[in-house]
Amino acid sequence: MRDLQTARGRKQNMYAFATATWLILILFVRDTETSAQVVLITDPQRSNVILQETVYLTCEVRNSALSNRWKLSWKRRRGGVETTLSSAAGEGFSAYFLNKVVQSDSALYWCEATAGYRRMISSTHSLTVTPPPPAVLTLEPARGTFYPSEKVTLKCDIQNGHIRWTYLWFRDRASLGGAGSGSGSEFTIPALDLSHGGSYYCRGQTPGRAVYTEKSDYVTLAVDGNAPKPLLTLDSPSGEVVTGDTVTLSCRVGADPAGWKYLWYRGTQTAALTSTDSSSTDGPRYTIRSAAESHRGEYWCRAGRGSDPFYTLYSASLKLDITAVPPMVLTLQTGWTNIFNGEGVTLHCDIQDRSPVWMYRWYRDGQELPVDTTKDAYEILSADQSDSGMYACKGQHKERVLYTGSSNMIELRVSGNAPKPLLTLDSPSGEVVTGDTVTLSCRVGADPAGWKYLCSSFD
Repeated sequence: MRDLQTARGRKQNMYAFATATWLILILFVRDTETSAQVVLITDPQRSNVILQETVYLTCEVRNSALSNRWKLSWKRRRGGVETTLSSAAGEGFSAYFLNKVVQSDSALYWCEATAGYRRMISSTHSLTVTPPPPAVLTLEPARGTFYPSEKVTLKCDIQNGHIRWTYLWFRDRASLGGAGSGSGSEFTIPALDLSHGGSYYCRGQTPGRAVYTEKSDYVTLAVDGNAPKPLLTLDSPSGEVVTGDTVTLSCRVGADPAGWKYLWYRGTQTAALTSTDSSSTDGPRYTIRSAAESHRGEYWCRAGRGSDPFYTLYSASLKLDITAVPPMVLTLQTGWTNIFNGEGVTLHCDIQDRSPVWMYRWYRDGQELPVDTTKDAYEILSADQSDSGMYACKGQHKERVLYTGSSNMIELRVSGNAPKPLLTLDSPSGEVVTGDTVTLSCRVGADPAGWKYLCSSFD
């Protein structure tokens, strides 16, 4: 090892040493290009790009000592046809630009590096060019008219999941500044005023690039400076409301009833009415199922909407007057209730309201009798025992579903046999002499009412 000499080169290591009898040369060769690679980089990295967007492709040879000897070529395959786009030699780096891509740029791209007998191929990148997606603008909540202090959110929906869009907002074609707060695809105005009215649209922009979606359709945001005043009406079959009627009050806010919650008041505007056994609220209606005199009074309504409610004005008041249904009074024309076979009887059903709007229903022992309901009298021409029972009557309105209460009851008792009167002599002594005043008495059972007496004498 005494005469060791060393030489080093870029491509090989050589060691030589001499002995006393011979010279030995050992050559070690190491290939430094086995780790070399060609790398394709795309900007943007996504495969789906928008029409008119610019795509940057770069190709770089890495881990090679022959950087200045590599020839780089750009390749494209479209419809099964492979094309060489460009070639550059001796740099180890190449860039290819697709400026404002069109539909025909949709293809498979890669690059190749060659140096002498060596050839390297990069990974491929598939490129699909699509037209700009539409933007769809909606209002939340979806209303025709808003009022000052209400909250509204504009939502911009872009149906393209491959791109993270930057959202742009416009009112009357001017870009929006500090009129609201934007959060991605939403633009919120927390408290409207008149200045927020106008025609809005939105569109998307690819981050950092001047590539846009189509504009959304215009959405008109109408802000009315005057709080609405509801219209309160009474739904009743006629102008008069009587006890027992079903009564409905209706409250309406302009031409756009959506989203309102209604409040009802009677007597004062301090506490809203709640549902009870006899009344209930159902959206814009307040229903009294069986009107009573206690439901009389002055009514108002108003409406609110939103989580932090905006309230309308109070409606004009409506006075509800409830008239008690007139009572029914049942009378017996003859005045006596003990009837005998063959006797005639007439019952009368009297109502204070003598208008021709009532019909009469007749009952015996709770069962309705099949008689003419237009007559206020029930006539028995020739009574028999089947006519015995408890009689009552009730009024029914001709024009609506309305009944009076039941009348008082009258019991008729029909006896099978005519009674035999008891004839007695009223005299101070058993003997009657000339000049005496004599009284004869005739009595029919225990109920003398209504009888007319006939006297007969026989010589």
